[in-house]
Amino acid sequence: YPFFDEKIACAETEDRIGVEPQTLVLVGHHTFTGDLSWEYVFAHELAHQWWGDCLTPATWADIWLNEGFAVFSDFYFTERTYGPDSALSRWRWAKEMVWLDDTTMPPYPLYGSPYLTGLMVYYKGAWVLRMLRWMLGDSLFFSALRHYFSRYYMGLVTTQGFLGALYEATGRDFGWFFDQWVYQPGFLKVDTSWWVSGDSTYLEVRQVQEPPAPYYSIPVEVSWSTPQGERLDTFWLRGPADTLALEGRATEVALDPNEWLLMSVMNGNQGAPEPESPALVVPKKGGLLLLSSSSTPFEVYDASGRLVAKGKVLGKKLLRLRRGVYHAVLGGRAFTSLVP
Repeated sequence: YPFFDEKIACAETEDRIGVEPQTLVLVGHHTFTGDLSWEYVFAHELAHQWWGDCLTPATWADIWLNEGFAVFSDFYFTERTYGPDSALSRWRWAKEMVWLDDTTMPPYPLYGSPYLTGLMVYYKGAWVLRMLRWMLGDSLFFSALRHYFSRYYMGLVTTQGFLGALYEATGRDFGWFFDQWVYQPGFLKVDTSWWVSGDSTYLEVRQVQEPPAPYYSIPVEVSWSTPQGERLDTFWLRGPADTLALEGRATEVALDPNEWLLMSVMNGNQGAPEPESPALVVPKKGGLLLLSSSSTPFEVYDASGRLVAKGKVLGKKLLRLRRGVYHAVLGGRAFTSLVP
């Protein structure tokens, strides 16, 4: 990077382009409209001075570290300048671009994409960062980005290097997340239905994406309304089908209400009648109540995946547990419950 004494400038061209040459961004003449409608192009190309020029991918397989980061950055510019609602509208548009690519192109992953300018490279790449931001929280996420930048300042970057920088900055290993979202194609598609049984509400989430997309294991927010008030908590999706057990008799239920996940809800069957089931897990203060009309084996795991209880239940069985999220397998059915 030889231009230490140079300043940044933008040059107008006759082509409808946006390109990020070092210190001299090229933008098409169509971007000069007087109403700032193409302002995001400048934000995007200027972001490349950090993500792409100062930190340069070591191989074309890592191109999402350029384009996904630049899209995220220009969306973040919108958030800081015009507010979260304006940014969310752009995130929804980016999600639509992912849907479009999914319906018109063969499946491909972020890492090693055969299409250097594919919509997934730009918009799924940005969504990967949005999901990491939610899981880490703003303070830790932006601290991790600063560490990643300083770690590879004026050098080459790889996807594995970015993953390693996240671990160095946060102490958290996101290899499981990269395996699903970066190294494999696709995104999360679900069918949902929910019903009330006794003093609890059950939300069933079925993953319906087709191979080669994986089944995702990932946290998700759920909000629900009860006569006692509004609730918002985080649960884990663990596989093809999960039943999330919610405390209280809900009148409304929403999966991912703040739209943090790259997820398509194919069919939201809300207020469905209670399915006949020989086994249920009911969240209670201080534990989980297991119900079964026949002798049924069960296993209960905490949020870290550690087995905390195992056995059989006939009738009712109350497991005393600390507050937190638990994953139970009862009668071949998976339940994820929040112990209040």
